[in-house]
Amino acid sequence: LKSKSITRLKTNLQKGTVGFDGTPPEVKLVSPADNTYININTLLSFRTADNIATTLTEIFVDSIKIENLTANNGTLTNTNVDCTSVIEGNHQWTVRCEDGVGLSSTAAARNIIVDKTAPTITLVSPNNNSAIGDDVLIDITITDNYVVDSTSYNKISLNSTNWPEGINTLEVNATDSAGNKAMKTFTFTVD
Repeated sequence: LKSKSITRLKTNLQKGTVGFDGTPPEVKLVSPADNTYININTLLSFRTADNIATTLTEIFVDSIKIENLTANNGTLTNTNVDCTSVIEGNHQWTVRCEDGVGLSSTAAARNIIVDKTAPTITLVSPNNNSAIGDDVLIDITITDNYVVDSTSYNKISLNSTNWPEGINTLEVNATDSAGNKAMKTFTFTVD
């Protein structure tokens, strides 16, 4: 008789739980609002939510990824995005989130207007560093490639009647809708 040897396979059993994730994360844009002017360093806000994991988030402008960051699940995320390499004009921005198992979603895109150019302040008349008399109106023009949002002067009036005699410095400040700022000073001698 021939004997046969029987080999027994030893198995290691492990106990535990397994989870399945079939739900993609959600992502919603918060700010800036649609058709908002932004400059080269703008705060973007969005909210992500996932049923299980912290999400990996990518920020896109015109379908080009400009930033990669990790957003905490269920919380508002704020990030300053560098738009130096983005040309001025209209663009679409959105946020894409992917969870730990590769499920992803993308927020509905919003339009932004990138404006990197500060307003231009021009003294029309009289000339800078000129001597002026009483009741002379200082004519200043402020322009912007998009929209001038606010202007301010260090004098209560642009009429020399309200200025003291002697050397007067006029400081002009302007801000556009994207938050770009410009400042110029002009000097006049009131006699």
